[in-house]
Amino acid sequence: MKKFRSSALTANFSPEEKRRALEVGMNDFLPKPLNQACMERLVNQARIRLSN
Repeated sequence: MKKFRSSALTANFSPEEKRRALEVGMNDFLPKPLNQACMERLVNQARIRLSN
C-alpha cells in the first residue's frame, strides 16, 4: 500500500507555519500566492514518485 501524501496550502507563510504543517504530517508546504516554480516542483516530485 502506498503512503498518502499531502501538501499544506496557506496564506500565512512564516517559518513557524511551515514547521507546524510539517510536524502534523504534511509532506510539503506551498505558500500563497502560488508561484509557477513551487507548483512545478510539487508536480515533478509527484510524477517521480508515481513512476516508481
